Formats: sequence, structure tokens, C-alpha cells
Amino acid sequence: SPHARASAYAVVVGLESLATVDNPLTGERVEAAMFFADRFSDDPQVPEVVISAANLAFEAGDYAVAGMLAGDGLANSLVTPGAGELWRTATLILGHSKFELGDFAEAEAAYLRLLAQKPRDKAVRQRALAAVFQQGDVARTAGDLNLAIGHLDRLMVIDPKDALSIAAMFDVASLFESLGQLNLAAERLEQFRKRFPRHEAVADIPKRLVALYESTGESLPAARELLRINKDGAEEPETRRLALYRAGELLLE
Repeated sequence: SPHARASAYAVVVGLESLATVDNPLTGERVEAAMFFADRFSDDPQVPEVVISAANLAFEAGDYAVAGMLAGDGLANSLVTPGAGELWRTATLILGHSKFELGDFAEAEAAYLRLLAQKPRDKAVRQRALAAVFQQGDVARTAGDLNLAIGHLDRLMVIDPKDALSIAAMFDVASLFESLGQLNLAAERLEQFRKRFPRHEAVADIPKRLVALYESTGESLPAARELLRINKDGAEEPETRRLALYRAGELLLE
């Protein structure tokens, strides 16, 4: 009835007015919002009430409830991309809640939806990168290195210039090495050096490439890297001398 609808909404508004910093009445307000949305789902106030409750739950650290409310609001088309800031708020709450719960794939999906609307949103892009990186970390810890590589490679797609993406590109070479795919490891190191010649990690690449190329029996590329070490003024004289000697050996093989 119209009276019941008005009463339910009055409870929502009343609890909001009674809330204080010391006593935000989070549980009561979330319950009132859920009751109102459930009983009167066609009410135009429902989207704002539901997302406000989701925000309350998130701020209280109840990520499961926050994610559920935000997700329900989005799934039931209470808030759509055309709904502007309310849709954005709901999607952010969903992404952040899923991230906190360790559901990094769902978090990534939410952040990518936001990026599709605002591609230049740096904060959201950072969150998307973090969600993908975490998926890679989970896969690596579980021993699924191929899956980890797949996740880390996606970082470059989201933002190839971000420090996290650059570090991941370097890490992928180590993962290929762990898998025994030495040619791919060497290829990634060569790519890294070409794309980021001034990165501090580049200094160690020649030595790593020498080891990889010697392991795969590729004398000429190994000698090339040894000659690079020989010409590196930052290396110790003895290291440079030994590199030149070893390069000569390889070239004479």
C-alpha cells in the first residue's frame, strides 16, 4: 500500500537522520534499505537507497554485504551506465569489495567496466592493475606459472607505461626460465631492454642472457652479450677481461 511504502522509506530517512559519527547505525540502516528495496523494488528511490547502504556497509568493513548490495543493484538494472554517478559509485563499491574479499577477477571486471566509461581515470586504472597483479601472484603461489604469465602479460595491455606493468614484464622472463622455456626467457629480456633501455634492471640483463644463451647452445648471441659486458665501464676490469676472453672462446667454437 502507499502507506506501507511511505512508512518503509520514512524508516530509511529517519535512521539516516539519527545516525552520528560515533553511532552510524550501520546495521539498522542497511537492514531498512534492504527491506525497502525488497518490498518496493519499483520505487524510484530504491537505487539511491541501495547504493547508499552498500557504501555504508563498505565503510564499516562488511565487504560481503557491500558487494552483494552493489552487485544486486547493478545486476537488477537499478543502476545502469546511463545512470551516471550512481552507476559509477555502485561499480566502484563492487570492485573494491571484491578486491578486499580476494575475488580479484571480479574486481578487475568491475574496474575495466569503469575504464570503458572513463579511459583516463588513473586511480581506477591503478586498481585494475593491482587486481590483475594479484591474480598473477595467486597463480604463481599455486605453482601455475603459465597462468601467472598470462595475467602479468595483461598488465601491459591495461597500461604499458605503469611501473607495475614494467616490473611484471621483467618478472615474466624469470617465470619462463623457471618453466625451462629458456628461449622465451631470453626473448623477453631482449624485449625489455629494447623497450626500457634506461631501466635500472637492464644492467643485469647481459649476464642473464649470457647464461641463457650458453644453456641453449647459442654461441653467437652469448658472445655478443659478453662483448657488451666487456664494453661496460661500470663493470670491474677483471669482469670485463674475463667476458672478452670467454667471447673469444665462443666465437672460435
